[in-house]
Amino acid sequence: MRWNLHSGLRYDDAKGRYAPFDRLLDPDITTRGALAHLVHVALKSGQPSFIIANNKAEGSAPLTLVELAKAIVA
Repeated sequence: MRWNLHSGLRYDDAKGRYAPFDRLLDPDITTRGALAHLVHVALKSGQPSFIIANNKAEGSAPLTLVELAKAIVA
């Protein structure tokens, strides 16, 4: 899966809002929860899962993935 862009934002608007991409400005708890659920479903069915996050999803792709990992193990 690829988590690409925060809902309601256009690409260029998100780029300007989130630069320099060093913090989570718009945590998207709903999408994070949905993705964590899909990972659980994949793992229960024996399927590998991969998620790629873009900086424009919440403001910082590395921090987005850290928070997603926490949601998955919670």
